[in-house]
Amino acid sequence: KRMGRADDLLQEGKAANAKRELEKAAQLDPENVSESLGWVFLRLGRIALRQGRIPAARNFLRRAGETSSFDPLADAGIRLWSQISIAQLEERLGRKTAARRIFRSLRGTTPAFLLRSRLDFEGPGGPTAGEAIAVGLGKLAIQPVRH
Repeated sequence: KRMGRADDLLQEGKAANAKRELEKAAQLDPENVSESLGWVFLRLGRIALRQGRIPAARNFLRRAGETSSFDPLADAGIRLWSQISIAQLEERLGRKTAARRIFRSLRGTTPAFLLRSRLDFEGPGGPTAGEAIAVGLGKLAIQPVRH
């Protein structure tokens, strides 16, 4: 219930309230949240990134990428979006080489079905993973190597 409420708040642009709902969910029902802990950390990381709280964002995103559940497909999606978010964080910090390295590795190794995934909790019309990677690479002015 709180996870759904947090999603609604995120879509309404109320990140601070969504963060509180996610934290309450983790405290009140850790067993239920443990199945989706990666998504909770990913949501918290994306909120922190949007708010400019870089150390918190990095910590949550790292934890999101390290969690695992009984659903390997969900875990792969969490890891993908956590890496996209970390690359965006690196770009924001001006660490273009690190961001470029992450985006390039994702572009070359991510299965097509995952590239079509979206973060539903960020609202309708958000970019797919493939679009987020392409935008990240475009911002970093990656030019193809010509031989």
